[in-house]
Amino acid sequence: MASQADLEIVAQGNKKWMEVFASEKISQGLGDCYHHDAQLTHFGTFGAFHGPQPIADFFQNFLHGQVGARNPVLTSHVVQRIDENTIYELGKVKASLAAGGEIEAPYTVVWTKGSNNEYKIKYDTF
Repeated sequence: MASQADLEIVAQGNKKWMEVFASEKISQGLGDCYHHDAQLTHFGTFGAFHGPQPIADFFQNFLHGQVGARNPVLTSHVVQRIDENTIYELGKVKASLAAGGEIEAPYTVVWTKGSNNEYKIKYDTF
């Protein structure tokens, strides 16, 4: 089960991620939310992206650019501590589309603590 501290870690990480996405400077800043060896798997494109910059570029070019996703909001999520360095998050995210309408998708994120005691995303799937 997740403690209040775990929920706050995830909330802070999600807040940072969403602020960067909303800034539209995704390629320049989103990589800071991910570990150097992070992996993103996107089932919609069957794509797998490794490392912070390729992940940030995917979000900038595909999700923001081609799909037109804007203003992501978590609609539900569950947080579970796996071990002393790992927190698992599962939920749904909804975003408005630049062309009108909305899109909602399930996601899974694994947060891990790095050597500087900061939690970042290790695995991201949606």
